[in-house]
Amino acid sequence: MFFARVADEASHRDPPVELGTPLDVAADAVAIVDDESDVSYVNRGFASMHGYDGPSQLLGTPLAELYDEPSGRRLEDDVVPTVERTGHWRGELVGIRRGGSRFTQEVLVTALGDGELVIGTWDDTTRRSHIRTVESLSRNTSALLSARGVDEIADLALAAVTDTFGYDVGCVRLFDETSNTLDVTATTEVAATLVETYPTFDLHGTAAGRAYRRGEVVINAPTDESTESDVHAGASVHLPLAEYGTLTVFCDTADLSSLDTHRLELLAATVGAALERDERERALRRNERELREQHTRLDTLQQITTVIQNLIRQLVEADSRGAIHQTVCDRLVESAFFRSAWIGTAETEDGDVTPVAAAGVSERYLSLVASASPAQVANGTVSEAVRTREIQTVRQHQVRTSGAGGDVESDPESEHVESVAAVPLGHGSRTYGVLVITTSRRNAFSDATLTGLEVLGDVIGFSIYAALNRELLLSDSIVELKLQVRDARCLPVAFSSAMEARCTLVRSTSAVDDGTVCYLRIEAAPADRVLDVAAEMDRIDDYRLVTESDDGALLEVSSSGIPFQSVTELGGSIPEVVAVDGVATIFIEGHPAKSRDLVEAFREEFPDSELVAKREVERPIRTADAFRQQLTDQFTPRQQAALETAYVSGYFDWPRKSTAEEIAAAMGIASPTFHQHLRKAERKLVDALLDSPSTAAQ
Repeated sequence: MFFARVADEASHRDPPVELGTPLDVAADAVAIVDDESDVSYVNRGFASMHGYDGPSQLLGTPLAELYDEPSGRRLEDDVVPTVERTGHWRGELVGIRRGGSRFTQEVLVTALGDGELVIGTWDDTTRRSHIRTVESLSRNTSALLSARGVDEIADLALAAVTDTFGYDVGCVRLFDETSNTLDVTATTEVAATLVETYPTFDLHGTAAGRAYRRGEVVINAPTDESTESDVHAGASVHLPLAEYGTLTVFCDTADLSSLDTHRLELLAATVGAALERDERERALRRNERELREQHTRLDTLQQITTVIQNLIRQLVEADSRGAIHQTVCDRLVESAFFRSAWIGTAETEDGDVTPVAAAGVSERYLSLVASASPAQVANGTVSEAVRTREIQTVRQHQVRTSGAGGDVESDPESEHVESVAAVPLGHGSRTYGVLVITTSRRNAFSDATLTGLEVLGDVIGFSIYAALNRELLLSDSIVELKLQVRDARCLPVAFSSAMEARCTLVRSTSAVDDGTVCYLRIEAAPADRVLDVAAEMDRIDDYRLVTESDDGALLEVSSSGIPFQSVTELGGSIPEVVAVDGVATIFIEGHPAKSRDLVEAFREEFPDSELVAKREVERPIRTADAFRQQLTDQFTPRQQAALETAYVSGYFDWPRKSTAEEIAAAMGIASPTFHQHLRKAERKLVDALLDSPSTAAQ
């Protein structure tokens, strides 16, 4: 038989990556044929797809009877030769249902080994949905859900670290109850080389132990002190794998975003789930019911992860806060996993929550939510999520509403129990609102699911922040708010008061460690006195004199926290900060509809502030062509020629395609002359981008 022949030849080769895919999850239907080409296993999806009531009705059926005659010929002429060459084949075939009707399906045929073949099929009507599912999850991560044995799970976890995240140094440690130690089970090739080359390099085992004991992520950032054991200059991230061990990943600090950390947590949660499944399968192999429940939990996790990741991609296209809110609610409810979803805005931590978008929720319920206090909604999870800025969950009886007091509470007499999750939506230090979702599924909000919802909440918060900035940029007019500030927590106020001089905030930039670097110009002040004042300020972590002249000094100061963060998170900007004798005049520009919010947010950061003026100004229209022309007019012919020649010659590429000497020779000038023209042109470019009052305090 042709399948037996293919299986026998392919079983001696390494299976393709697709064999690791959990076909019971990723495919609509799965079947396994034995070396006689008879069906030896099908899942319910395969039986249902072909019109049968259950899998048992297909056992022993020749596979050829389930496809039409042209498809049978294609199996002989195309599928078999392809599988003989590559070990697998994927394409379309026409299946036959029990009643004789035909339907198109996508089929993946793979040699399983031991004379068996696995057939994964997708109904053509849902193919796109499954393609998105497969694309959203890495093949290695999906393979974890069907791996057998801790060694295979550990290897697949590290394959996901290298293939998905691009980090080449990592290891998996598993806890040994006998020795009470975390033992290295698997390492990446680069990590193994480092350990062999540097015997004292222990892959930061101490930090891994802390992560395991605490059950939380530990990030070990690099320090200035270098030892032999610190041969890897980047940070190390240590993630607990439930109760089984830890996953350690090394990466450059600059490359480790909060989103990458969340995704690593998702991977670790999946690895932990895979280890748990492997342990349960070995201990409870005879308990089929327990095994089915385990697969169901993994299936649920994959479905929720797919819904969340697809939704995150759609948020990129949303162009307003309203579109963001409604898109989130609609997509979550359309997934059929969540029963309802609504988003409410939160003005303050203890203030009311006002619903602004919903799906699967009645208007009456939303009205009651709007009139009730946050503590009365969903057993207090909404108010707690806003207050703590952490996800809150509760299992409760189905919601009922009391007409008298307007309370929104659970009904203990209801037979239906639902799970509720309140997800805070924020960016930076600002909380914009809360997403409330409900589901009737059991074990819906596992640790891995909550990690995914946390990522979703962060992305929604950032999308709202971006929408606020977009609204400001596209607005025809802006509001200009003038405030007088006497609060000594404002650095220009503190310096001008101590120096009895004029202090201007030239610019502030973000530091790598979530701090801020500010540049202050203190006029008519001796440099030594400026440094003495800086040394006396507790909130300054570091300082440096940049320049000194008869007119004053330019001081660089580093501090924790981000000044004026509350304003920028509302889409506002601060073009000018000038303080004289302890009183600063600060201008805030923002969207007219956000005037009150901007002032209140500023006063939360600097209470000793007073709004002294407010006006709306028209925003002048400045096209990109006009900006380019204005910039070009500032160049001399030689400067423009040097800049254009360097650009075309690949001087700014990495690595450079042309040297300065080669470009200078082509222009017929000396290399120092070329450098002089290019440096002046670059200075004018940077001035046009950065030397603007509108970006001084950003």
